[in-house]
Amino acid sequence: MLSFAAEFPLKSGTPADIIRSIGLWLMNSPHRVLDKADIKALENGDKNKIEAGDQTVELIRLDDNEQSGIGAKHTSVDGKIIYSTTIVGRKRSGETWVSVRTDRASLDPLISLREARKPQIIKLMLGQLGGGLDGELWVQDAPHTLAEGDESMAIRLLNGDSENHLPVVYLSRTFREELSCDPNALARHLGGLAHVVVEPNRSFSRTIQPSTNSRNAYGGAIGIYLPTGQRSLIIPVDEDEWTLRKSASETVREALLTRLSLPGFSWNDIEAEKSRRNIEALKKAGSTDLDAFVREFDTENQALREQNTALENEVRQLKIDLQNTNAIATGQSGNPKQVAIQDYFPGESEHFLKEAVEQALSGVLEGSRKEFVLREFAERLNSSPEMIDRSEKLKSVLSGTDGLDTKTRKALNELGFAISSDGKHHKLVYFGDERLTFAMAKTASDWRAGKNMASDISRKVY
Repeated sequence: MLSFAAEFPLKSGTPADIIRSIGLWLMNSPHRVLDKADIKALENGDKNKIEAGDQTVELIRLDDNEQSGIGAKHTSVDGKIIYSTTIVGRKRSGETWVSVRTDRASLDPLISLREARKPQIIKLMLGQLGGGLDGELWVQDAPHTLAEGDESMAIRLLNGDSENHLPVVYLSRTFREELSCDPNALARHLGGLAHVVVEPNRSFSRTIQPSTNSRNAYGGAIGIYLPTGQRSLIIPVDEDEWTLRKSASETVREALLTRLSLPGFSWNDIEAEKSRRNIEALKKAGSTDLDAFVREFDTENQALREQNTALENEVRQLKIDLQNTNAIATGQSGNPKQVAIQDYFPGESEHFLKEAVEQALSGVLEGSRKEFVLREFAERLNSSPEMIDRSEKLKSVLSGTDGLDTKTRKALNELGFAISSDGKHHKLVYFGDERLTFAMAKTASDWRAGKNMASDISRKVY
C-alpha cells in the first residue's frame, strides 16, 4: 500500500549528490543492518545492489556521467510488515527534482498499519542540497509569511493560478490576530510536502476575498489548496493546536497519495528506461548474446506491467475523486454538503447500510422510537446478491490454488483486484484503494493459505 508520497525540486545538486545523501541516510539509520563498506561501494558505483538480513538496497544509474537520473529502492521486513522506500532524482525543466515514495504491505491482513512516518531522507536532502523554487515559493521547512503587497501572489496561490506543484497550506488570522496552530512546527512537519503560508493580518483576508470568490480561508481557519484548484477547509471549534496541526498534515498527505506522479519519476519508470538503454547498447555493439537480450526485455516488460498497474490504480482513484468533487456543492460559507458514495458494483453501499441497520437493531430497546425508525430503514433497504456472489467467487478462486496463474489473475482482476509483484510477494489492491492492499506470498505455506487469505480479504471488502 502506498503510504507516503512527495515530489519537490532541489536548489542545487545533481543525481550524484542525491546518491551521497542516500548513502548518509542509510549510514545513520537506527535500523541499519547493512554493512558500511557496502553502502560506500554503492555510493562509489562499485555495486548496484547490497543486502544484509532483511534489508536490500538497489540502485539504478542512467548515463555514465550520472547526470540524467538515479533511482534507489530500499526494502526491509519488520515482523510481518514489508517496507519499501523508493527515491528517484532526475532533471525536469532544467532543475533537479526528487520523488520519495513509501509502500507498506502486511503479511497478515488483520494487522492495522499505522500512519507512515515522513522518511528522514527528505529532511536530509533539504538540509544538504536545499529546496528549489516551486512556482513562486521556495521549498523549505519554514513558513512563508506574507506581507502587505503580497495580495496578488496570495490570490494566485489560492485560485490555483500559480505554477506551484506542491500544495499550499494557508494559515489565516483569527479576529484577535492570532493563528490556530504553530506555523513553524507545521512547516517542519510538511517540509518537502507543502508550502505553509501565513497571513499577515486579519484585514488581508478582507482584501483578497473578492478576487478569490470568497474561497480564501479566514477567521483562523486553515485552508489546504491544491495546484488543481481544489480546496479543503479546517475550521477550528474546540480542538487544541496539536489536533489542528495533525489534521492539516493528514489532509496534505492524503492529497499527495491520490495524485498522479510526475512522468518518469517512479521506480518502474527508471527500471524500464535502464533496460531500454541496455538493449540499445547491445544493438549498437552488435551483440548476438540472446540471453542478454531476453534478460533486458524481461526486466523492461516486468517494469512496464507494474507501471501499468500503478497507472490503472491512479486513474481509478482520480475517477473516484472527480465524482466526489462533482458531488460537492460548496456554498458561500465554504461548508461542503454530503459527498455521494461511489459503488464498486451495483447495490454495494446499500448492502453495507442494511447490514449496519440490522446490526444496530439487535441492540436497541424493544418498542422504542429508535427501533421503529431503524426497522423502517431495514425493510426499505435491499441486500446485494452480487455482494454475496463476489464473496463466494473470491473464496472459490483462492481456495483452489496455491499460486497466481493466468486463470486466477484474470478472475481476481474481474473482482476488482490489481496485481503487482515485489520480491517474494504479490500485492493485491482492491479497486485502486491503497487502504485495501493485501500481500500474498508467492509460495504458499500450506494448503490452507489460500482459504485463509480469501477469508481475510472477504471480511475487509465484503
